[in-house]
Amino acid sequence: MKIVCPRCGGSGIVTAERAAIELSGTRTGTGLVHEPCDTCAENGWLLDVAGFV
Repeated sequence: MKIVCPRCGGSGIVTAERAAIELSGTRTGTGLVHEPCDTCAENGWLLDVAGFV
């Protein structure tokens, strides 16, 4: 049985917030970046997973 990955919704990509600090100045900031999903290894499916509620 395979189910759609609950973390990325089957897209294989997740959005994460990252922070940056400039060491030579006083600027800091945050931003959103797209990363490969590490839960489903970028394929969008979880294999051999079953759950009953």
